[in-house]
Amino acid sequence: MPTSIRTCVACRATREKSELVRMVAVEGHAVIDEQSSMKGRGAYICRRAECVEVVAQNKGRLSRAFRKETEAPDADLFRKRLGLFKSSKQS
Repeated sequence: MPTSIRTCVACRATREKSELVRMVAVEGHAVIDEQSSMKGRGAYICRRAECVEVVAQNKGRLSRAFRKETEAPDADLFRKRLGLFKSSKQS
């Protein structure tokens, strides 16, 4: 079975679809599509804090990917949803 390859809208790296997180635009805001089941044009992003920062600071990347004006996501919220916060508990 052929592998689905997608490109991260932030760093432009190509990866397997399963390694990236899909986002869709809902009422002008980018939201994470956890099951990859939401309707509409999707954009993909790496599970890296750096990529989340790039997208949050440059809403043009998402607007271009979605082909419509889209608000940049809140970086803190996205990092939290993707599990990118480092635990404050050290072992």
